Amino acid sequence: MKKTLTLIIFALFPLFVASAQTKEFKEYAQMVSTDRLKDLIISLADDRTEGRCSGTIGNMMAEHTIIESFRNNGISTYKRSTYTQSFRKDTTIFRNIIGYLPSNTKSDEYIIICAHYDHIGKIGDVIYNGADDNASGVAALITLSKLFSEMKRKEKNLKKNILFVAVDGKEYNFAGSEYFLKNLTIPKRKIKCVINMDIIGSKLVPPTSLDEYILILGDRFMTSEYKMDIRRINIRQNLDMCIDFTFYGSKNFTEMAYKMSDNYTFYKRGIPAILFTSGFHHHTYKATDDLEIIDFPSLKKRILLIYGFTRQLILR
Repeated sequence: MKKTLTLIIFALFPLFVASAQTKEFKEYAQMVSTDRLKDLIISLADDRTEGRCSGTIGNMMAEHTIIESFRNNGISTYKRSTYTQSFRKDTTIFRNIIGYLPSNTKSDEYIIICAHYDHIGKIGDVIYNGADDNASGVAALITLSKLFSEMKRKEKNLKKNILFVAVDGKEYNFAGSEYFLKNLTIPKRKIKCVINMDIIGSKLVPPTSLDEYILILGDRFMTSEYKMDIRRINIRQNLDMCIDFTFYGSKNFTEMAYKMSDNYTFYKRGIPAILFTSGFHHHTYKATDDLEIIDFPSLKKRILLIYGFTRQLILR
C-alpha cells in the first residue's frame, strides 16, 4: 500500500508542478498591461522623436524613456555609474543602454535580452516613426525587465544574471551591437543565450490561417528541449499561437531574416542567439509603420511566451 501511494504521488507530481507554474504565470501575466505597452510605444514612436535616428535629439528622447523605465523597474547599471554606453563612429554619436539584474545566488552566467531602439528618422518632411520596427521590441524589453525584477524580488530564485540591452545603431550596419561585443567584459562562454526582439508588435503576415503567431529564428541553437519548452508554455498558458521556427517555411528566407537583426552580431562570435519576430510587412521601413498597426493583445502574448521561455533558461 505504501509503495502504491508513493507511485501515485510520483506520477501526480508533474501535474502539481504544472498547476503551480500556471498559477504563478497568471500572476505575472497580470503585470503586463496593454495600456502600458501602448504608452511606451507612443513615447518611443511619437512624431516628437522624429524616427529615433542615431545621433539625433529624438533618439536621445527615446534613450531617456528607456533609462527611466529601467530605473523604475529596479534594473541597475552595469559596472558603471550610467546606463549609457556612448561611442562615436564617423560623425555620429551612438548610445547603447545597458541595464543589469544580478542573480539571487552567486553566478557567472548571463542571459542577454536585447532590442534595437533606433530607426531611420526623418527624410525630408516625412517622419518614419518605426512603431513596430522597433518600438514594439523595446516595449517588450522594458516589460521583461519588470517581470524578471519582480521574479527576483518575489521568488528569490534568479539563477543567472540578466543584461537588458537597448541597442543603438542597428540601422548603421549593427554599429551598437558590434561595439557592445567588442567591449564585452564577460567571457563569451558565460553568455548562455541572447534573446533578441525585432518587429514583434503586429500580426499582419501570419504563416498560417491562425492569426495569433510568432516566428522564432535561430535553429542552430533551438534544441529539441527549447522547442518543447516553447510549445509547452504556449499550450499550458492558453496563448494559442502558431509557433513557426522558420521564416515562412523557406530555408533561404530564414537565413536571410536571421542575418537582418542584432542577433546575427552575437551569432558570428559563436554566442547562442535567438530572434523573436512577427515578420516584415508592407509597412516595414515605411512612414505608415505607426501606432495603428500594433496589435497590443498579440504583443502581450508574445512577451509572455518570451518571458516563459527565458525563465526556463534562467532556472536551469
